[in-house]
Amino acid sequence: MSSRQPNLLIVTQWYRPAYKAGGPITSLFNLVEQLKQYANITVLCGAHDLGESMPLEVNLDRETMNGGVRIIYTSTFISTFTWFNKLTRRIDFSSVYFNDYYSARYFVFPRIILWMNSAKSKPILALRGMLLPGALSYKSFKKKLYTATIRIFLSWFKTELHFTSKQEAYSSLKLLGKQLKHKTLPNLNAPLLKVDHPEKEVGKLILGYFGRISPVKNLDFLIEAINGIPSSYTGLELNIWGNIEDSSYFEHIKKLVQAESQSKIIFHGAFSPQNISGLLSKIHVTVCPSFSENYGHAIAQSLGHSVPVIATKNSPWQDLEKARAGLLVDPYDINTGVAGIQYMLDINQEQYSELCFYAGKFAVLEVANSEVLDKYITTLLH
Repeated sequence: MSSRQPNLLIVTQWYRPAYKAGGPITSLFNLVEQLKQYANITVLCGAHDLGESMPLEVNLDRETMNGGVRIIYTSTFISTFTWFNKLTRRIDFSSVYFNDYYSARYFVFPRIILWMNSAKSKPILALRGMLLPGALSYKSFKKKLYTATIRIFLSWFKTELHFTSKQEAYSSLKLLGKQLKHKTLPNLNAPLLKVDHPEKEVGKLILGYFGRISPVKNLDFLIEAINGIPSSYTGLELNIWGNIEDSSYFEHIKKLVQAESQSKIIFHGAFSPQNISGLLSKIHVTVCPSFSENYGHAIAQSLGHSVPVIATKNSPWQDLEKARAGLLVDPYDINTGVAGIQYMLDINQEQYSELCFYAGKFAVLEVANSEVLDKYITTLLH
């Protein structure tokens, strides 16, 4: 680490090698990888993956250098507070970047400690889509009560908010207060990488779903849409990769799958982001049926690998159809899902290759990082 570079502290519940929380971990990893040449980065994070009681195979409660980044995996509440207090007293950070809106351990109490230490660091909170309408619809009462409390908290403990889309900014500020200081910056992405795709025949289609098994992800919409495909189509396959976040919802999904006899539906369990290229090379199309998507890493990664996407009209990727890189469906209307899948079933290799070409082209235009990276440097390091 260079004494001449600015210092950045990132506080988060999950960081690699954890992977079950999905998109937020990928967002942070991509950010760290692209900022580390410009700053001395410290990541203060939890030592457990989502839903796991056993800690990760990492050094606990002590500093570890990994790829030029200082990482501290804390095993307890007390350890998190102790390390946060020590770091913010010892190091002059340009910014402290919080990533867990609903967490006392990783946001509320550290923010108070930062104030108590009279630190000059700029506090920034990434909302990560937590206040989008679809996200609020799940456990709605508790989330709205918490948000009402945090609105008061933020009036006392000034914190700049980070959103990744205009839609997220609008929904969040409506609840937290439009007067709050904020920035809207899209996520940084991994480098684009084209993969070989399976051969596409008319009537044959391999779909991939990448995401948590949770009601907000609307996986039952996808299963029911597949159930609505005419029985004359026998070459449809769906591969589901994702962590089971809600076991009762997963049981509901399994019952829907058991009712489907003509299509092949396979559960693969959680996946590591490092393996995404290999998984994308096994499918024709990625499907993201979510009610609410703050960014949609599965969409960005698929396009970045020239894989077409079926997404919902609630996602930020509203130009998907215009760019000829995929289709948009209504997450509340199964018929649109059926029509989207049937369209993909009916195309031939030439039509599919054209979709792949435009998916890659759209990624180059929408997922390019240089200008966005400059804005992150200005926001976090200056």
